[in-house]
Amino acid sequence: MAFFINLQKTPEELLPGFRQLENEYPIIFKKGTDDREVIFRPISNSPNARELAVSKTRETTTVCYLRRGDAFRALGRILGREKDIYRKEEFFESSNFEMLGVMLDCSRNGVITTDALKLFMRRFALMGINTVMLYTEDTYEVSGQPFFGYLRGRYTPDEIRELSKYADNLGIEMFPCIQTLGHMEQVLQWPEAYRDVTDTRDILLVGEKKPTVF
Repeated sequence: MAFFINLQKTPEELLPGFRQLENEYPIIFKKGTDDREVIFRPISNSPNARELAVSKTRETTTVCYLRRGDAFRALGRILGREKDIYRKEEFFESSNFEMLGVMLDCSRNGVITTDALKLFMRRFALMGINTVMLYTEDTYEVSGQPFFGYLRGRYTPDEIRELSKYADNLGIEMFPCIQTLGHMEQVLQWPEAYRDVTDTRDILLVGEKKPTVF
């Protein structure tokens, strides 16, 4: 027995994320023969509310979720259990943490492409991860600083906004992590450009007001 998601009964906040997932996963939005209907319902943020509760009848599976990320986590479990003959008919989950996140290192060698990052986001959503940090030492675009990401790639502001929106559709908060003083060896390896603002080989000189000019 397969399942389908009834878009007529699905909260609008989940639809963009489902569309992002459907080309990669067997998510169906039209009922076929003997398909089980999956219905998603948001619940209130009450002290006794569980983040995720799934119940089943002969014809429907009902997912009650507290946050959008919980809904995608439920979908991940449903996808994984469709061929599991030992699957439980009902399950619920409750977490002691508001943030369940990962940090992706985007500062080693060539940067991860935006398409690959979107693939990670889809995987993460189905795992219930709701926070993704991009570790970017120098791999983001800075106006007037061509050595940021030189020969390695860099993310433009538009790409970061696009990734943030893509992640948000999946119930994930995504943001870049940048260094403000240390871990800057990839940039400071170019002494002609950064000699005046270098403290040690990987640390910027605190208090130096002289701008770097190219």
